[in-house]
Parts: sequence; structure tokens; C-alpha cells
Amino acid sequence: MVVLIGSQGILISAFIIGVITNNLQFTTTENYFIKFVEQIQLNKELKHQSSNIIKHGLKTWILKAVHPSLSHIKSNRKLLASIKMKNRIKHQQQQLANADDSHTAISSLMNNKQALDQQLQSIKTILLKIDKKLTTTTTTTNAIST
Repeated sequence: MVVLIGSQGILISAFIIGVITNNLQFTTTENYFIKFVEQIQLNKELKHQSSNIIKHGLKTWILKAVHPSLSHIKSNRKLLASIKMKNRIKHQQQQLANADDSHTAISSLMNNKQALDQQLQSIKTILLKIDKKLTTTTTTTNAIST
């Protein structure tokens, strides 16, 4: 009895979580808009880091030519940090482009699953109707035979 109540609680919790996550999913147009905004932000950051690379590269070159000192090393560090950040942004852009395909595939699978669930539900209702008719016919045949 305790096991039955515990498993029922787990199933109800899983059902509630499933319903909530299904309601929290974005529509395809919302997904496209979010990805569009993310791409714009990444492009803006990429341009900013590219300008930082040029700025720090020139500064490093001038400081190295004039007098090598601690400021040359600091400028070189900033240059390398800008290059690293630019590479990270490019990687994020690639991930965003690849995620586009996977999200459309997942959404189509979800739509197919929902259609199959609806078909399964209609088949279950038909089977219940057939089962009710079968039980009524068996009871009537038993009543007639006695």
C-alpha cells in the first residue's frame, strides 16, 4: 500500500513537471526571435573585440618600438585577451548556428509525439467503448441463458 502511494506521488509529480515544462516552451517564432537577438549581440561583441585587437596591436607595436617596458607587456596581455575573447565569440556563434538545426528537429519530434499521443488517446477511448459493449452483451447473453 505504501509503495502504491509513493509511486502514485512520483507519477503525479512527474506529470505536473511535464505539464509545466510544456507550457514554458517557446513557440517557433519566439525561438527565431531570441536567436536573432543573440546573433545581433554576438556580432556587436565581435566587432568590439576586433577593434580592441587593432587598438592593442598598434599600442603594443608603438610601445615596443619606442621603449620596451612594463607597459609593453600589459598592452600585449590585453591584445592576447582580446584575441581569446574574439575566438570565444566566434565559437558561440557557431554553436548558435548549429543549435538552430537541432531545435527545429526537436520541435518537429515533439509535434510528432503530440500527434501520436492524441491518436493513442482516441484509440483508448474506442477500446473502452468496445469493452463496455462487450460487457453489456455478455451480461445480456448470461441473463437470456439463465
